[in-house]
Amino acid sequence: MNIIDNSTIKINIDGVEFSAKKGSKIIEIADEVGIYIPRFCYHKKLSVAANCRMCLVEIEKSPKLVAACATPVMDGMKIFTNTDKVIDAQRAVMEFLLINHPLDCPICDQGGECELQDLAVGYGCASSRFIEEKRAFEDYDLGPLVATDVTRCILCSRCVRFCAEIAGTEDLGIINRGSNSRIFTFLQQHLQSEISGNVIDLCPVGALTAKPSRFKFRPWELVQNSFISCHDCIGSNLYVHVFRDKIIRIVPKKNDTLNESWISDRDRFSYEGLHDKNDRLNYPMIKKNGKFENVSWNEALNYSAEKLNEIKKTYGPEKIGTVGSSSSTLEELYTLQKLMRTLGSNNIDHRIKQLDFTNQHDFPKFPGANINLDEIENINTVLIIGSDITKEQPIIALKLRKIINNGGQVFTLNPVNFPFTMRITDKIITNPKYFPEILLEILENVRVSSNNENKTINKYKNLTEAFIRSEKSLILLGSYVTTSIDYTKILALSIELTKLTDSKLGILTDGANTAGAWIAGFIPHRIPGMSMSYENEGLNALEMFKAKLHAYILFGIEIEYDCLYANNAINALKNADFVLSFSSFKSKYLLDTADVILPIASSYEISGTFVNISGLPQSFNAVIPHEYEVKQGWVAINDLARKLKQPGFGYNSIEEILKEIKIITDIRSKITWNSINTESLNSEILNEFTLLPTISPYSTDPLVRRALSLQKTYIKNETSIRLNSSTYKKLKTNSNLLVIKNIEKENINKYVMLIDNEIADDTMIIDSKDTIDNTEFMLQCDKLNFEQS
Repeated sequence: MNIIDNSTIKINIDGVEFSAKKGSKIIEIADEVGIYIPRFCYHKKLSVAANCRMCLVEIEKSPKLVAACATPVMDGMKIFTNTDKVIDAQRAVMEFLLINHPLDCPICDQGGECELQDLAVGYGCASSRFIEEKRAFEDYDLGPLVATDVTRCILCSRCVRFCAEIAGTEDLGIINRGSNSRIFTFLQQHLQSEISGNVIDLCPVGALTAKPSRFKFRPWELVQNSFISCHDCIGSNLYVHVFRDKIIRIVPKKNDTLNESWISDRDRFSYEGLHDKNDRLNYPMIKKNGKFENVSWNEALNYSAEKLNEIKKTYGPEKIGTVGSSSSTLEELYTLQKLMRTLGSNNIDHRIKQLDFTNQHDFPKFPGANINLDEIENINTVLIIGSDITKEQPIIALKLRKIINNGGQVFTLNPVNFPFTMRITDKIITNPKYFPEILLEILENVRVSSNNENKTINKYKNLTEAFIRSEKSLILLGSYVTTSIDYTKILALSIELTKLTDSKLGILTDGANTAGAWIAGFIPHRIPGMSMSYENEGLNALEMFKAKLHAYILFGIEIEYDCLYANNAINALKNADFVLSFSSFKSKYLLDTADVILPIASSYEISGTFVNISGLPQSFNAVIPHEYEVKQGWVAINDLARKLKQPGFGYNSIEEILKEIKIITDIRSKITWNSINTESLNSEILNEFTLLPTISPYSTDPLVRRALSLQKTYIKNETSIRLNSSTYKKLKTNSNLLVIKNIEKENINKYVMLIDNEIADDTMIIDSKDTIDNTEFMLQCDKLNFEQS
């Protein structure tokens, strides 16, 4: 029996017959078969506006030309894209668009890659009949990232539709009518989205350009290189544009599986951190008589090897520990853990933003997501626990907006009523110490409903029913969970909920390569590819700093910003006999605590592999050379291992390291979440205040922290602690200053207390660039100090 496919039809374009999907637009089919139709307003990822009229085509038996972007194909349709009628219409549209457009191509950043330029040459006239004065508009400030030249705007409305449909911020709109129409911010404020830079790529002319790189290049001078995002757990694909061995801009590389056609502002503008000449390390340094001196690599490595061998011989290898960055490459982390284990130490960890390490043996191959990222938008119901996901993971947030637009539901359990850029079905706002209790109630609700017990569900009814009814559901755990003292408990309960409801689970890990760190064995309880017996496992990061080891090796971290227990860490480093740091940048506490500093290549100067949260490994090559005496991280580790006379470190290329890793373990992995034993977990709820640090998207790593334009978007005028009015009353004080000791025990930080009723009861959110002792998350009221301002 023949099966008739009603979804496929036949159409004819310029005399050639093609098969097409029913309901597709003419321009979509033309693009698929390689027939170019000019356009300005059309974009595959945006809604159809059909306002530029550049894509007009002729259809047989149609009295008028039609817009190819807005006209669906029909069976037997005959379409003509290059008749005299079409060409005349396109020429007329181009003439109208150029009436008021300024002739400033020689100074326009878009010159050379401008869609208006290209189509003017291909479809326009050689001269203009317009002799009247051109209209002009005053430019307005969109913030430190996007520059405007409104007079160049052709009102394609791509940027307006992007803000409304993709970003969800509606920052831009079209005001006035006729020739006075222009793009404007209604409230005259800066762009608020974490993905605002995408309007630069969408703009077909030079009306919106990148402010940090303005007037610094011509497009034909740039060299394009593929790269992988080094700032989050998604692994967004990028194109890095290089001018004279310096990165001048970064744009998205289309990948519908990961980031589609978008990237975050963090990925787009982080390269500016490479331009920080004050903090950049260029030479090996040894501290002599309390001051650092530049030395040769040979001297620095010999001295380091001598000190490490001395400590190993005197105190044993278990008194040496290493802490690395979750944004280091798979190859760097593997090589460093291999060096440590050949020395005889399993004190290896990257989890310096984690407080709870219980039941770590029950974790899968790596903490991540048991779902591919492109499958998220097909989910029906999502529960976000402990995450300001719009800021932390903007690319994931875009996928969640698609769920909402497709009729799905998103629920949140958070300590703050965050201003999400999507419609949230239900919000549960509470102190994080109650997260386990709430999850237990939801679990009980699901059990009752699944067993058809005659019991009324009063609390969290909508969430419970949504998860029970949903065919595809997902739970996402964010940074307020992974940094919690109840991390394992919340994770265990979330796993049980996924098993009861057949849901997926994902942990939004920090850094670009947390999954890779676990796979590489950069953890104290596992070697690459397998687990380790309990008696042989080393100390985790928190235990290492509490144990006050005799030697520490730091790799790619700034302890005062990256560590959740900075106070303990810095005290331990100051009291250690020897501290060796592999770093790209210097910082205050690095200079205070380190004895030897080895300069290593930063992001974009390194080759390597990142593994994202769904287990996808992506390798990349350096896009710019490193300068002076800087070395790639794996090379520096390899050289140190040779000085220590350790076997197995004859690597001549990074490909050799990756090949060795692949022999030991499969780096392309999927994970399965198994139940975690909750009997040993503490169930006591303390009646205390909870202090939570602000999770800034622009403080994730040393490079981002030095990207000046990004930092200008999040400048705080004062160091403050935000709390709601109910919590303030419980403090029983008339003061507006809260005093907390900072890293230096003899000093204090004073925080202005601001009332913010979007914050949960008994919860305080700290906004500060200073480091506090974050192990003291729980604050006793009788231990707080106040002052009058």
